[in-house]
Amino acid sequence: MTKTQRIRLWLFLLAAVMFVSGGTVFYAGMQILSHEDTRAHSTDEWRDELGKQLTLSPDQDQALGLVLQEQRGKTDKVITAAEKDLEQLGMETRDRILEILEPEQKSKYQKLSGGK
Repeated sequence: MTKTQRIRLWLFLLAAVMFVSGGTVFYAGMQILSHEDTRAHSTDEWRDELGKQLTLSPDQDQALGLVLQEQRGKTDKVITAAEKDLEQLGMETRDRILEILEPEQKSKYQKLSGGK
């Protein structure tokens, strides 16, 4: 394999890694964001459905509301931690990619990746 072919192979592999890692981080981030938009609405719907189907008393409905509110708070904490982990994963991936690049490739990579 010639030097040019090796370089082309490395560039192809680099592009593939960037595509897969970027796509994975993007997909996970979108899942979290879309979940965040519907979380409060679905919790309220669940509470209403339980209240109707189980014929809850006002005291039970109030207690259920508190349980679901607490659960929502815990869920928010888990999602916030996941968002931080995804951001960290993205930074680690970027740093590892930068480690294998030559100086002129680094500047091109930074332009391709939005200057990050």
